[in-house]
Amino acid sequence: MILVTAASGRTGRSLIRALTREGKEVRAADISPSVHEVRDLGAAESVVTDLLEPAELRKATEGVESAVHIGPLFHQHEADIGRAVVAEARRHDVRHFVQFGARRYAAARPSPYPFGDDWAAAVSVLIHSFTDM
Repeated sequence: MILVTAASGRTGRSLIRALTREGKEVRAADISPSVHEVRDLGAAESVVTDLLEPAELRKATEGVESAVHIGPLFHQHEADIGRAVVAEARRHDVRHFVQFGARRYAAARPSPYPFGDDWAAAVSVLIHSFTDM
């Protein structure tokens, strides 16, 4: 089972589609109740989760082998949430952990990313890292 946080967002939804297309089981987690809609994309499970609430985070992480944490960019507690997710993943012996982040740059600036600002290519690389498991 692969945990995907921020599953209701653009990146989370795209990742869930791609992972389930490859036959992976996904547990979708998001603070928004709309996370249940991603079951239509193939997620095996969906949980409404506040990642700053230890009991909710524990429930989301329990039983997963891999996790993709899509951090809440520019959120005032972004670092605290990231540390909490990593700590809980360690407690549950999660074998593979990916911290996923993105930042959009103005078109006039060269991108520091190897894929430029091609978001789809970056997600594709991430998907392939899980399909090799």
